[in-house]
Amino acid sequence: MPVRPAPVFAPMTLRALLLAVLAMGAVVLGSNVLVQYPINDWLTWGAFSYPVAFLVSNLINRRFGPAAARRVAGAGFALAVVLSVW
Repeated sequence: MPVRPAPVFAPMTLRALLLAVLAMGAVVLGSNVLVQYPINDWLTWGAFSYPVAFLVSNLINRRFGPAAARRVAGAGFALAVVLSVW
């Protein structure tokens, strides 16, 4: 079985990092707000926004690699926590 070459990821620019962190922060912040509004006894609107966070991290992972995706997820969640507390 032939060995596949390692994937080559695009370098992450500061602009791309800021856009990705803002996108992740907006999704998490929106989810934190939407979780306050129930649909029924066991489901809230926040459940529908969390898949978007997965989409953002998956797209960053595919374009810029796992290290950049971890950075974006950490910074995005930290931004959302700060904005949620504020």
